[in-house]
Amino acid sequence: MRNKPLAAFYLFLVFSAEPLYACAVCFGDPNSKSAKALLPAVLFLGAAIVGLLIWIAVTGIVWGRRAKKLYGNVLH
Repeated sequence: MRNKPLAAFYLFLVFSAEPLYACAVCFGDPNSKSAKALLPAVLFLGAAIVGLLIWIAVTGIVWGRRAKKLYGNVLH
C-alpha cells in the first residue's frame, strides 16, 4: 500500500490539468506554408534514421562474416 501517495498524486495531476491544445502547425491549415514545409523535413529525418539503422545492420553483418572467416566455427 505504499503506492497510495503516488496514485493520489497522479489523480491530482489528471484532474487538475488544463486542457492541452495542439500547436498551429499540427492543428492549423494543412495547406499552409509551414505545414507544407514540415512534410519534407519529416521525410528527411525518417530517411536519415532508416539509413543509419541499415548502416548499423550492414556493419554487424560484415563484422560477423569477418569473424566467421577468421575464427571459423569456434565461436558457436
